Amino acid sequence: MASVHPVARDFVHYGAFAPSVDRALRDAGWRRVEVEQLEHVPEALRRYDAHVALLDLGAGQAPMLRRVERLIASHPSTEWLAHVSEHALTDKHVCEVIYGSFFDFCTQPVDINRLLAALGHAWGMAKLGPQAASAEQQAALGLEGMVGASTALVELHSQVRKLAAVNVPVLVTGESGTGKEVAARNLHRLSARARGPFVAINCGALPEKLVQSELFGHERGAFTGANARKIGKLESAQQGTVFLDEIGDLPLDAQVNLLRFLQEGTIERIGGNEHLRLDVRVIAATHVDLERAVAEGQFRADL
Repeated sequence: MASVHPVARDFVHYGAFAPSVDRALRDAGWRRVEVEQLEHVPEALRRYDAHVALLDLGAGQAPMLRRVERLIASHPSTEWLAHVSEHALTDKHVCEVIYGSFFDFCTQPVDINRLLAALGHAWGMAKLGPQAASAEQQAALGLEGMVGASTALVELHSQVRKLAAVNVPVLVTGESGTGKEVAARNLHRLSARARGPFVAINCGALPEKLVQSELFGHERGAFTGANARKIGKLESAQQGTVFLDEIGDLPLDAQVNLLRFLQEGTIERIGGNEHLRLDVRVIAATHVDLERAVAEGQFRADL
């Protein structure tokens, strides 16, 4: 009886894997083409007619990142994946390069299921080619409430997918009614924080005297009428995402405390003396021209 064997899908890998990972890749129908030098990647792509490449970024040193960016820029039809340590993701430059140049990334040690998913998705996208995705294809990407095939929307889809995988604060800009909260909810839903809370607050709708209490909470007796402890929006979003809509309307004193949280990861309730460490991602949105607001002294330049 004749047997049918699936054709292996090739991808080029600058880096190395343990034998157990190689076996899992082969069992899943992948053939890894290993190269020892970054400069050998283009030749391997041509020789094996591969459309996906995985690059080990090592410690994420600046000279290496510059070489990687030049390589990727010269091969726009290839889908690029990064392999990077968790520690390297604390480097802002590494995050910027991954966001700006790579389709997806995996962290060390290797999670084989995550790697296979990234390879499969990248291989599929490479086969689609440069044509704009249809509404059906966009739906398959898992984005809700963002349907269309315009160039701008396709680019927004790409940005949302990339940013969802990186645990950094995000600013969403655009006119009122253009779907900034929809984008923020998708960023949360596609991130590792998806099972945590998504807490939305409209900064422009808060009475000025209550902004600090709403964001950071207060202790009992902190001010007249504070008859009980109140948990603020940031604290209630623990292990999830807080969405600060119309952040351009946030008073300057609240901006100072928000900046402290972004830098140190801690807050202090009004009337309290305990520094509370939080694990919360901040997504902000505004229709305000923040550069102009900074020039007019209405918004902090360091925020």
